[in-house]
Amino acid sequence: MSDYSGEIKRLFILRHAKSSWDNPGLKDFDRPLNSRGYRDAPYMAEKLHKMGYSVSSIYLSPSMRTRETSKPFIELFNVAEDHVHYVQSLYHGDPDQFLTVIHDFDEGDNNVMMIGHNPGITWLANLCDLPAPIDNIPTSGLLILETRIASWKDFTYDEAHMKRFLYPKKYE
Repeated sequence: MSDYSGEIKRLFILRHAKSSWDNPGLKDFDRPLNSRGYRDAPYMAEKLHKMGYSVSSIYLSPSMRTRETSKPFIELFNVAEDHVHYVQSLYHGDPDQFLTVIHDFDEGDNNVMMIGHNPGITWLANLCDLPAPIDNIPTSGLLILETRIASWKDFTYDEAHMKRFLYPKKYE
């Protein structure tokens, strides 16, 4: 554990909402959300907001389903346009690619969300300090991690402690 005891930095890891398979001719990258996805993304944004959390920046895969998933979070948390970052390496990225993105976060942002895809999101989660392994982060699943580091450049998975694991079916 780092000996730094400054401000808590929060990382919100979100898997995109449920996507549509209605058009088999669409490229994976271009698949939109389905009706459940359009319901669950705002639900999870509202859930996070009601818990008193804030989001200052969002880094996301540029795929259609992650962009559509991000919209309710951007609106509800008033994330400025220049704090929404589309990062190609988050499209089916692995934990090393995610870590590179995390290390480049703006130091002034202590509450940052990343929106991506499985299997990378679940893989990343299981590298963190969890009470138990997570077999699968479901669509719209949200992992809230906290760490005490001076700089995002100091972020390591093993020092990121899970505070909450939320997903829509947990509340049905």
